[in-house]
Amino acid sequence: MPNWNTIKSYTNETDRHNFSPVINAHQKANEGFKKLNYYLHRYFIDTNKLSMLSLEDYAYLTQCLQYYILKNSIAMHRSKYPTNMGTLLWQLNDCWPVTSWSVTDFSREPKAAWYAVKEGYRDDIHDVKDSIYPKNINLKNLHSP
Repeated sequence: MPNWNTIKSYTNETDRHNFSPVINAHQKANEGFKKLNYYLHRYFIDTNKLSMLSLEDYAYLTQCLQYYILKNSIAMHRSKYPTNMGTLLWQLNDCWPVTSWSVTDFSREPKAAWYAVKEGYRDDIHDVKDSIYPKNINLKNLHSP
């Protein structure tokens, strides 16, 4: 979600609650909040507690989620050198106040993810090599006594 100041710029105080009609109108992704809630539950918070969050806290947590995902994705991509030679960052900014994966919001304020990208591509970070490899497993006799 956008930064709190940006959310305040396009909402009235009465609209500043989770999933209000105005907030929903600014979410254009197919099942966007459902996806956000799924990943918030997976990485951060019990789904039952999501409904108790203020909109400001919800927006903050979605930015923490985006930070976490981008930071780890960039680290994994960098660890695959020379097989993977880069990452395409395709959503730098938004053209209107919307809930999206951009790393800067409509007001040009950087989201937490902006800092994940900035940190993830620092030259002084040494890549961690992935040493986990899948094993060849014979599943033919899985259900045999």
